[in-house]
Amino acid sequence: MKVSDVKVRVHELAEELDVSERTLINWLSRKGYPGARTNDWLTPNLARTARIALRRPENTYARAGSTHKEGFSKAGFSQKLDWIETGNLGALPSQNDLKAKPAGFGDQGLTSPQLSPIVLENEVNIEDGDLLQRERARSELLLKRIEGVREFHEKRHQDLRYKYEQTIDERTQLRQTVYALNQNQETLDQTCRELSHELEHNRKEVSDLKQRLQAQEKMSNAIDKVTQQKQAWRARALALEEKVQTNQHLTTQLKELGMSTLEQQVRLFNTLLASPESASQLFNAIKMVEHEEVRLMVNRWVVKTCVNPLCNQVNTLRRKLSIRVDRAHHCEVCGGDSETRWFERMVVGCERAHIRRFLLVGGEALHTKIRALTEGKNVDFRLILSHDESSPQRIQSRLESCDLLLTWPRGPLSSEAGMNYRRIAPIVDCPLIDLNGDQVNLSTLSRHILNWVSRTGSRSDR
Repeated sequence: MKVSDVKVRVHELAEELDVSERTLINWLSRKGYPGARTNDWLTPNLARTARIALRRPENTYARAGSTHKEGFSKAGFSQKLDWIETGNLGALPSQNDLKAKPAGFGDQGLTSPQLSPIVLENEVNIEDGDLLQRERARSELLLKRIEGVREFHEKRHQDLRYKYEQTIDERTQLRQTVYALNQNQETLDQTCRELSHELEHNRKEVSDLKQRLQAQEKMSNAIDKVTQQKQAWRARALALEEKVQTNQHLTTQLKELGMSTLEQQVRLFNTLLASPESASQLFNAIKMVEHEEVRLMVNRWVVKTCVNPLCNQVNTLRRKLSIRVDRAHHCEVCGGDSETRWFERMVVGCERAHIRRFLLVGGEALHTKIRALTEGKNVDFRLILSHDESSPQRIQSRLESCDLLLTWPRGPLSSEAGMNYRRIAPIVDCPLIDLNGDQVNLSTLSRHILNWVSRTGSRSDR
């Protein structure tokens, strides 16, 4: 297998061709491989093309030197030198002369075997041997100077080659930068176009919304105007109706009959309502009434009550009017439950004595019912479980914010929490009631509280 038929890495090919890796990478970039790296593999065809394009010419200057020497040997040092005609045989041509006529030695004079013979005017006076030595010395000096010129141009060529490679690298970088900038410019242009479309769309939506708002404002103004006209017409109609019916009010008619005071009017209605016949005739006479006012009046003053005295006492203390019902479960005070009846009586007594905060320790069986009965009332029960483990500071803060402490049960069955509360109650001057027995009962609790309120009155107002 040939070497040219094998894959080779970039840095290996650079070492083989005696060029820098950057030069090879730049050449690959120009050939359509901009992403080449040092350790990338090159195909045989691509490596062969790189060898042909980047291989340096060998022994160029050596072959040129040998050609110069052969030309001098063949000429037999019989060349005619212009600087000899000046008569100064010991002087060499200057650098300006070499720069002025390089073609005489490089292009035609040194490489061509057919040189014109040098004719000297004073050849008769100079011997052949001296002439030969002199020509040979001058030729050697000339060869040395040519060698120096060759080395100078070779160094200059290397510098130019290095600058050329740097320029290629800079051009590649600039091309990459220009490519990236073009890509960014395209991206920015696309984004700008999209934003422009979106801006136009938003402006159109804003314009539509403004038109809708204007239409809604016009409609709202029209509705307000119609509403104002409607209210004005209604007010005028009510005023006219009230003016018309002023003389038809019941109070006006009663005053015309000589009953101007409220007591006289109440006695009249009590007399008319005493018999069913007169009451029916009174109701037929009073037909036009306000339904909402009648409902509010009944809810404000009238309560459906059973025959139990406790329910009547509750209505009397609350300044309500009682309407007798035949069935106890229709009673709005107790609902046919004796415990609820005693609890409502206790609540009324506490409201009159301005006592509303209670602290009950134990009696877990009553907690649910107490919460239901105290909802919406002016009394507040704070319910503590019998196995409460609060700290003394917590217990003291609770006792300071209550009007009465209730513990249940008392004696050997007393819980540890109840004992803690009873022990701290005297410290904060909190009234205390101990309920005997282990059977919890809401009626018993209500009677004890009611008795305590009856004894103390409002002196425990806290």
